[in-house]
Order: sequence, then structure tokens, then C-alpha cells
Amino acid sequence: MELDYRVVTLVFTDIEGSTGLLRRLHDAYAGVLGEHHAILDRCFGKQGGTRLSTEGDGSFFVFPTTTAAVRAAVAAQDEFRSRKWPKGEQVRVRMGIHTGEAAQTAQGGYVGLAVHLAARIAALGHGGQILVSDTARQLLDHTDVTADLVDLGLQRLVDFPEPVRVHQVGTHSERFAPLRSAVGKGLPATIGRLFGREDEIAELVDAVSSHRLVTVLGPGGTGKTRLVIETGPHLLARGAPVYFVDLTGLSTVDLLPAHIAGTLELVQDPSVSPLRQIAATLGRRRGVLVLDNCEHLMPRVAAIVVEILEADPQATILATSRVPLSVPGERFFDLEPLEVGADDSSPALALFLDRAADVTPDFVAEEESMVHVRQIVQRLDGLPLAIELAASMTRFLPVDELAQILDERLDVLEGGPARPDRHRSLAAALRWSADSLDPETRAAFEMLGVMTGPFTLNDLGRLLGASPMDALRIATRLRDHSLVARTRVNGHIAFRMLETIRWFALESLQQRGSDGAARTRHLELFASVARAARDDLRGRRAPTALGRLWPKRPNLLAALDHAIESGRYEAAVEIVEGLVDAWSIRATGREARIATTKVLDAVAGGEPGLELRAVIARLEMWQAQGVGVVPERALAERAFELASLTGDPGAQVRARIWMIGAGALALEDHAGLVAELEARSDSRGVAFGVEALGWMLWWQDGSDQGRELFRRLHRQAADEGDLIAVLDAVAGLMSTEVGSDTAGQSEGLIDEATELAETLGCGWWESFVLQTRAEHSRSQGYLDESSEWLNRAYRIALERGTISQIAFIVANQATLAWVQGDVETSYAKTVEFADANSRGTDIPWNPFVLEMAAAAATAWGQFEEAARLCGAAEAWRTPGVLYELGMPLPSWDSDRHAEVVGRIEGALTVDEVRRLWEAGAAMDPAAAIVLALNLSGNRAAEPASVTWEST
Repeated sequence: MELDYRVVTLVFTDIEGSTGLLRRLHDAYAGVLGEHHAILDRCFGKQGGTRLSTEGDGSFFVFPTTTAAVRAAVAAQDEFRSRKWPKGEQVRVRMGIHTGEAAQTAQGGYVGLAVHLAARIAALGHGGQILVSDTARQLLDHTDVTADLVDLGLQRLVDFPEPVRVHQVGTHSERFAPLRSAVGKGLPATIGRLFGREDEIAELVDAVSSHRLVTVLGPGGTGKTRLVIETGPHLLARGAPVYFVDLTGLSTVDLLPAHIAGTLELVQDPSVSPLRQIAATLGRRRGVLVLDNCEHLMPRVAAIVVEILEADPQATILATSRVPLSVPGERFFDLEPLEVGADDSSPALALFLDRAADVTPDFVAEEESMVHVRQIVQRLDGLPLAIELAASMTRFLPVDELAQILDERLDVLEGGPARPDRHRSLAAALRWSADSLDPETRAAFEMLGVMTGPFTLNDLGRLLGASPMDALRIATRLRDHSLVARTRVNGHIAFRMLETIRWFALESLQQRGSDGAARTRHLELFASVARAARDDLRGRRAPTALGRLWPKRPNLLAALDHAIESGRYEAAVEIVEGLVDAWSIRATGREARIATTKVLDAVAGGEPGLELRAVIARLEMWQAQGVGVVPERALAERAFELASLTGDPGAQVRARIWMIGAGALALEDHAGLVAELEARSDSRGVAFGVEALGWMLWWQDGSDQGRELFRRLHRQAADEGDLIAVLDAVAGLMSTEVGSDTAGQSEGLIDEATELAETLGCGWWESFVLQTRAEHSRSQGYLDESSEWLNRAYRIALERGTISQIAFIVANQATLAWVQGDVETSYAKTVEFADANSRGTDIPWNPFVLEMAAAAATAWGQFEEAARLCGAAEAWRTPGVLYELGMPLPSWDSDRHAEVVGRIEGALTVDEVRRLWEAGAAMDPAAAIVLALNLSGNRAAEPASVTWEST
């Protein structure tokens, strides 16, 4: 029977990523699919569309006119975009429209090439995209629809010999990836989604468009092959045919010309050399020849590339290799691993979760497991191969166990037999690169296994015992083999080795039994770095010295561990001494406490002079954590004992000052202590001692005396060029001037110190300045201004401050909210302060918490609880209870305290107040805190969750 063909407009649609959507929504997917169908039927039906078939999430419609089909598609896409779908998901539908001749069957369907062409056009697109054939475009009415089309050029469709011009409907701000055209000859199909390479693809397309030879370089496992495969459609979209040739299976270049000719589908002309014929074909077609995995055929493959490029000026080659081809005009494209980052949407994390879900369908990324997933991808440096191999292990191991194993060994990452030999394990991918090195460079590579973090050429030379020129030559060879990467540290060229590569180098070193000698040389190198830094950081060269030292911290900490393990305690002490000032400036208190604790544990009870140095380093670090941080009393007393034992009078004076700060001694003659300090030729000791005394006097409400000490410290530090002490002195002046008549006199110093803090990279300084200005604004009655300062200070402190600094800001926020009459916020900030204070000091109890909770209790009518809390707070402030000298009520809190006490006395009898006050004074500190933080009238929201580890 002859079919009756007529011109109709055909529309195909389907949901992009429907399988993943089903996996994420589970039972909710059925409702989503039903709503999807309803939207299509409603929008398409209004324009005269008829549904012909439904297969899963795919639909096939026919329209009487092209204009009606386009209008229906636009309306449906608008509704898909605006609809709120379950669990925050998006339903992204791609649509293809073509107008042509088709015949209706007896069953109501349509047949004909136009049907297949419409389906192929839909398959080109991405979710949210509407594609229209050029034929359909020509039949559109001259309406606003035609003005809203984007020409996407000629596209190659499967089973259609001639390319078809395709247009996109809508110029929405969303940028779609290139269409899924037929991608040329030899390009293998890919499995699984690509994550985080959008920028690299765009850069690589531009590089190929402007250079005749581009080589993608990177160590095994970075995804070089996948990148060029995914770049193929983008090149084709620009009109460049792509011809992919995999060199992996070739053991000799003799077969390479025939291999390339076969991909190009050339008929060999005996009168023309194969390479010249290949070059002429590439040039005539304006094509791109992709040579994948060139490294094992070097240097002969480079000679073939040169011959092709010289034979035709239009020939273009895109290569992947672990080593450069090193031919004239070569454009290097260094491929870095995937971005890891802390964000759960980072490409490395997304890749792991996607592959884990593929191999383990019931894999669920809960918050607890995400901690271990982040640890895994960070441990693997974001290397795609390593991440995919690790994800495949989730079939057998939970992620917490996998993370623990990877911390010990990386060679557990083995792929299945379907993977190429070179990618069957991470170790295999690295072994090829290492085996191709000459003996001298191989030995250097293995020794670099002990190097953690970035390193300079000078570091490399000193580690290897090599001259600068030899170090440069070795670094260049390692760089050419993609075993080290070039980076920049403070504007200067440095090198780094990915952790996965470093692990391989270190294991090779251990197998040869040479790791002990390498670690010893590494320790000697970085102990000398620390010695130099201790002096340089207390001078005018501090910014430069800190800039050099800070990137070396990972190596310094690794050297510290080796020093302790090997009994090299002198070197261990030198390292923490060299880092103390850097830790204080960059506010890394947690790291400092861990490191100094290790050293103290190692040297305790040993040589007294060495232990004294370790104790002083710990106390200096503690003092640098911020105002109000109480020194560790036991350590202060131990410092005095050791200083007396060794006969070090300067250390004795410093220990006495710390003992005063810890409450073990009374502060009676601060001038005498300063004089004793200055009698020693120890400017560092003077700076620390005068600063500590200034804060103590301020804390005991001796602001004038404290302020004078800070002025004295500033003059001395400025004369001697001790920039860190200058910063400390200005901080003291700012704090002691809050609310005073002299406030504002140090503005010039503040500006100078702020510039200095930026130069030093002192992240906590900006927050400190804002906090101090907030306190002054509050004291002057400018409450809104104070609130703005404090909010800014709080945000900055969460990012870059210390725990104690955050605690002080939160305390100020609680006080300010009380003054403003916002009881709920005041109480919520009190709870947050209690948490921060308990983490930031050795004494977790602070009477401020009880007093602020008592204030909230009076506002909520809980006067009995308020009386008990005030009684406990007063007892805590008494000398000898929590703190040897007590914790006197600061003058700035006296007005609030009087108001609260007045409310209590106005609501209760004298006997009730006395009884409850005494009951509170007798409470255990922990019980008092529980009462304060669990008031039944608490209507405040939970305080913001804070990540303290970074501080």
C-alpha cells in the first residue's frame, strides 16, 4: 500500500539525566514524571499538538504548523524552569523540532526520514534547550519567535551523510554545552559524566584554534585522554573535523603513518609519501589530528609530527603526553588535577560520589560519610584516575575504612581488567614515568618523596647536595616528565609534587633503604630554615621572611615529626621556636598547640636548658593567641623552676610575668619587672614581657598604666624595627583607649599598623580593628554603628581569626544586643560565647556567661534562676576560686550588673535573694553552666554553627 506523505511539524522531547533523577528521587520520581507529561500535554495541546507516543520520559508530538510547535515548546520550558520540584531537583527537558514530509500509519503514528531527523536533532541538545532544524526555521511566521533564534551552525547527525544546520530557540542567559554532533573519526565513546573541566575545554579549543601543535601534559591519571575526547565536539562545532589516533597499542612508530591514514580513510598514493599525503588531507579538510599517549614512542613520534606540520601549513595536531614533544612551535597545555576544595560541589567530590553511586547503588552520601569522602579526594590530590579507582572500592569498604587505608597505602587502588594496562592501578600509571628517568634524575625524584609542600630550587639543591645549575637541570627533567609541577610562591617560581606522586617516590626510596638518610638531610635543611626565621621575623625583613617561611610550613612540620622520632630534640625545639611568630601572625593556634605539645612531651624531664626553651616557645605561642588568654599556670611555674635551675635570670623574669598572668603571683611592681627585663640584652624577651604586663594592667582596670606600657613598647619596637611588636603595641593602645578621652589619638598608628598587617598577611588584624571600633562606638552611644562594626568583625574572624578573638567579638555582640533591648539575641550570643570560650582557654568557665544569662532570666521573669546565677558569678570572680587573683568585674559591665541586681532585688525578698545568692555561690561550675545555658525561658534560635578546626 502506498503511503500518503504530507508536511507536518514533528517534536521529540526527553528528560536529560532521568536515570540519575530516578536514583535521587526514588518513589517521588513517578509523581515528577507524571507532572512532566501533564505540562507537555497542557502546553502542547493549547497550540494544537497531538501526542503520538510515550516511551518512559520521552515523548513524540505532531503539530499542524512550525510556529505552533515553537510557541508550545517555549511555554513548556518556561513552566519546567519555574516549577518547584521535589528535593530541590530540576527537571531539564530537551526538545527537537523539524518540519518535513511524513506519512501517517494505520495505527496513527508517522514514518519517514523527517521523523528520524527530528529525533536526531533532539538528541543533539541538552536539558532546557529547544533545537529547530533550518527547514523548520524557514517556515516560522515572522513573529517575535523568529527574532529569538541562535544559529548553531552545521551539525553532523548519525546516519545522515550531509550536515544539517540547527538553530536554538531562546537567548536565555544559560550557556549550553556544544551540541552532541557526530564527533569525527576514531573518537571513542565516553562512559560516565565529566566533572569540572569546562574551563579547560574552552581553553584547549582556543589553543588549538590559534596553534598548529598543542600538547596536553600531565602525570598519569589526570584525565588527558578524556579531556581531548570531550574537546572533540567543541572543535567540530567550529567546523574542524577531528581524527583520533590512540598510540597506546603501538610498540613502534613504523606503523603510525598507516594507523593515521586508516583513521583519515585515505587511499594510499604510491607516488606521495604517506606523511605528506596525511598532511595534505588534514590541511585540505582543516582537520585536527589527535595523537593520544605519545610518551612511550618519543622521540621518534616527535619527528613524525614535525614532518606532518612542515608538509602543510594548515595541518593541526593535538597531542597528549606525559613528556613534551619538544618541537618548534609546540604549545604546552598543562592539565592540573580536579579542584578539591572544601565545597561539597567541587568537581573531585562530585566525581567520587557519581562513580561510587554507579558501583554501589545503595551508596548514600550522608554528612558523616562526606567527611571521609573529602579526606579521600584530598589525599588523592583530585587525580581523576585515583578517585575513580577509590570510588570502585566502595563496593567492598565503607568510606571511613577506605580513607584510613589510603592514609597508609595508595597501592590498594586497583582497577578491573576492562581498564587499559597503563590505568589499571595508580602505581602502574606512575611507574612508567619514573622508569623513563635517567639514574641521576630517578634518584633525585625518589629523594623528593620526603619533601612535603612546595619547594624552591634552593631547597632542592640543598636537599640533594647539588649546585644551583644541577638542581635546575634535575627540576627541568622532572617537570618534563610531569612528576613535579611548577607553581608560584609569593610571586617567585617554585615546584610541588602531587601527594600521590610523592607517595610513590617515598615508597621507592623506602624499598631501596635510603629513606632514613633522606629524612635526616631534610631535617637539617628545615631546622636551618627555622633558625634563620626566628631572628628575621623580629626585624624589618619580617614580611619577606614570613613570605618565605609560611609555604615551607608543611616541610617544617614533617621535619619536626622526624626530629622527635629520631631523638633530635634540639632540632625539634629550633623548629617550634622558628614558627612561633608565624603562628601568631597567621592565627593558626590549633596547629601551634599540637606542635608545641609534641615537643614538650618529647623533652620533658630531659636536658633542662632545652626543656626551658620548649616551655618558653609554648608560653609565647599561648600569649600570642589574644587578649584575655590566661597562660598555662603549670607551664609558667615550670618555666620559673627551669630558669632557676639553669641560672637564666632573663627567663626567670619572663616566667614570673607569666606566673602573674596565670594567677600564681600578685602583680605588685610592674615597673621593677620592666627594669629587670631591660637589664638583659634580650629585645624579644622585653617585647613579650612589656606586652603581657600591659594587658594585665588593662585587665585589672589600670588602663592608664597599661596604655603607657604599650606606648613604651611601640617606641622601642619602632626603633629596633620589630614589626610584629609594633603591631602588638598598637593593638594594646587601641584596646586601652576604648571609651577614654584619648580615643582617636592613635588613629595614625592604626592606619600604619593596618598597612603593616596587610603586608604581613595578618588575617585577624582587620577583625580586631573593627571590634575595637565597635566597642568605642558602643561606649559613645552609637549602637547601630557598633552593631555594623561587630557584624563585619565577626564574619572576618570566622574566616581568619583565633577562637579567643571570636569569643571576644561574640561577647561584645551579646552585650550590645542587651543594651539594644534584644534579649533573645543577647542570650543566643551568650551561648555561642560559652562554646567558644570553652574551646579557646584552659579555664572553660567565665562569669560573663552567668551574668549575661542572669540578665536574660530577669527579662523572662525567672528571678530565682537569675539570683543563683549572679551568686555563682560573684563567687567565680573571687580570688582563688577559678583564678588565683580573681576575675574582677570590668568597669564596662558594671551598669548592666547593677541593673540586673536591681531587678532581682525588686522582685524577691531580701531573705530570698540572700538564700539564692548563697546557693549559687556553692554550685559546682559545671552545674552553674548547665543552668545558664538551659533557661526554660530561652526563646532564642540556635547560635550559628562554627567550624573551629581552622582556628
